[in-house]
Amino acid sequence: MPPCAACGADPAAASFRCAECLTADGAPLVFSICDRECQKVFWRAHKATHRAAHASVNNSAGFGSSGSSSCGGEATSKIHGMNNPGTTFGMPGRGDWSRGLTAKEVPEWFVDCYRMRVDDDYAWGGGNLHGLYASHDCEDTDEMVMEILRDFLIFMKLAVLRGVIPAAGFDFRACVAEHGGKLLRYAFEKSDAQEKWGGENVFQSIIAGGRPSLRVVAEQVYGSSCMYGGGGGFMGEDEAIGDDAVEQVETLIDNAGLLMRGVNDCDPAVFQEVGGRDTWLELYNELLQQM
Repeated sequence: MPPCAACGADPAAASFRCAECLTADGAPLVFSICDRECQKVFWRAHKATHRAAHASVNNSAGFGSSGSSSCGGEATSKIHGMNNPGTTFGMPGRGDWSRGLTAKEVPEWFVDCYRMRVDDDYAWGGGNLHGLYASHDCEDTDEMVMEILRDFLIFMKLAVLRGVIPAAGFDFRACVAEHGGKLLRYAFEKSDAQEKWGGENVFQSIIAGGRPSLRVVAEQVYGSSCMYGGGGGFMGEDEAIGDDAVEQVETLIDNAGLLMRGVNDCDPAVFQEVGGRDTWLELYNELLQQM
């Protein structure tokens, strides 16, 4: 195995394939990483070249600045009105993802939306690890639980901030504590989504008018494709804006002292619009008991 791409240690622990970047001879770029910390160091440096590579591919394909890509290499051209979701060709609005789902299915589906994005970021984002996939290097169970909880909290706060779910009328306890407590400790791949929800097609909501795909809704939440550097993805979002929003929410959570003081002792305001602290404390206790 090649030496670590971040620190040079030889041999590295694991190899990852970047979904979009190619070597000079056209083969997929494969890089080796020692551990989670080296992965973070490498990813920060790789983002710039990853974006440049994607821009070059888009321009050569004739997409120019209006091109975008979604996970799995499905290329689309940006349709007029796509940045105002729900206005063109049945494009789902940010609050329309629950159509076709029962009230009982809604909170569970949204947990699966997050879980699939975690897997997509690893599989298609050049080994971008977060949530469950970043928890395996944690030193103890409590640290693992907090890694998962913090990442899911970022997702939920972004979903409210970007209007994907409303702060009122959504059953946060069912989503976070009930279904999150049962599901967040398990991985969830595209094949799982197809088996559980009967398909996972990013064009489904346009062609057939069905519910949006899990991937599309995750792009609405994060503001970027799971192919990091792949533009705004299917929904035509601005990736730079998406990055800024993620960083702002991460800073807000860290300033609240979540990791330093825990769910019970951090600033409760950080949970205010996503179900309240008791809901997240219930999730914490459930994960701690089950992991």
